[in-house]
Amino acid sequence: MRTIVLRTLALLAMVPATLVAVYFSTLGTAWLMAGPNDPISNFTTAPLTILFMLVAGWAGIVTAWKLYYHFLKSSYPPAWWRQAIVGLFLGYSATAMISLLLPTDCLLMLIFVGVPTFVASVLLGFLVSSTLRRT
Repeated sequence: MRTIVLRTLALLAMVPATLVAVYFSTLGTAWLMAGPNDPISNFTTAPLTILFMLVAGWAGIVTAWKLYYHFLKSSYPPAWWRQAIVGLFLGYSATAMISLLLPTDCLLMLIFVGVPTFVASVLLGFLVSSTLRRT
């Protein structure tokens, strides 16, 4: 049952979210490289916010994929479970920042914030249940 849930989660949520992240990371990196020519980048916090969202978002995505492959093979917690929790919460913080920057359209919020939050919540549930099983 766990394998079916994980494979469905990967196919319907993790792969599309990763592809969207690749696309918007390319745009964010290009915007950061534009540097002083862009009038928006003259604000001090805008480049720092974009940089934090890129780093935190990719930390969350990489952690999610590592947990996915770990839980396909094992029901025990990984040796790096504390780092996994930090990575998932970095992903949560990136989606929270995205939700602050997006317009309040319900469908946009559901897609760009809801799907990654759902993935992180399911993987965090697997992680917590495996950690509790160990003790």
